[in-house]
Amino acid sequence: MRRVHGLLSIALASFLSINSGVAMGRGIEQVPNQTSFDQTEPMIMADFFRDIQRTIQTIDQVNQIRLREERRQQLEAARQAATEQQRLENGTAAAVF
Repeated sequence: MRRVHGLLSIALASFLSINSGVAMGRGIEQVPNQTSFDQTEPMIMADFFRDIQRTIQTIDQVNQIRLREERRQQLEAARQAATEQQRLENGTAAAVF
């Protein structure tokens, strides 16, 4: 995982058209020592998974709101159709009498 961070730094710097030699030097400098990385890795992963969980919860909430709104619109359309049907039937009945 430590090397991945270094490689990501190198790739990002290279992608941004920075001299690859400078990018490699900076990537290596930015890699934390093993002791501090071992201590921070669980916290980083916990934050990462917490962010994923929050994102999933937000998506679920948005989907619930969307479904409620769709249902409300369907009910409103059904009410309007029933009102129109009743109006037409009442108008036809009145015209017959």
